[in-house]
This record gives sequence, structure tokens and C-alpha cells, in this order.
Amino acid sequence: RINPSARILLTVSPVSLQATASDKHVLVANTYSKATLRAVAGDLSDTLPDVMYFPSYELVTNHANRGSFYDPDMRNVNHFGVAHVMDHFFRALPFATDGSVRGDGDSAIICDEERLANEQAA
Repeated sequence: RINPSARILLTVSPVSLQATASDKHVLVANTYSKATLRAVAGDLSDTLPDVMYFPSYELVTNHANRGSFYDPDMRNVNHFGVAHVMDHFFRALPFATDGSVRGDGDSAIICDEERLANEQAA
């Protein structure tokens, strides 16, 4: 109701779980967690018109990358991986890096944090 033109962007983090509260090994828990999140994000983006999925998980974890986008700890994404994901992000989504919507000069994307900061300042 507050912003009917708002859209939702979903992604799954490529950063692995470090621990789990389950009785499963962390590798099993991580795989289950990522698979569940990816499936739900896919279902939502396939069925809701204002929901999009961005494949940051897939861009980093793809086996063809041979782990090259991870730090030596093989958990955290290195700066090459971040740059790779962000390059795809800004090329794939319908807005420019300055926040304006491509093809619609009258619109601008403002994140909730920025909106709240503006409201508090007013």
C-alpha cells in the first residue's frame, strides 16, 4: 500500500554456512539451506510479477569457476567474485548505476533505508 510500484529482488548468498543448529553436518545443512532458499526464490519469481530472482549464488558457485571467486577459506567471496556478480547485476537489471530506471527518465529507485533516512531528516 505504501509503494505499489515497489518490486522485490531475491537472491541466494554464495557464502556457506559456518555452523548449524541442526544435528546434520554443516556441509549437509548448507546444501539443504541453499537448495531450499533457491527453490523458494524460484517459485516466487516464477509466480509473482513484481518479484525477480538474481543468480548471485549461481554466478559464484558454478563449478566452471573452480572456486576462483572464493577467498582461501573457501567460504567468503573474494573481490573478483563480487566484481563479477555486480557486473552482471548492473547489466541484467532494469536500472542504471545512478539509480534511474532505464527507459523511464521520470522514475528512480530508492531503497527503503534511504527513504527512511529521508523521512527522519524531514
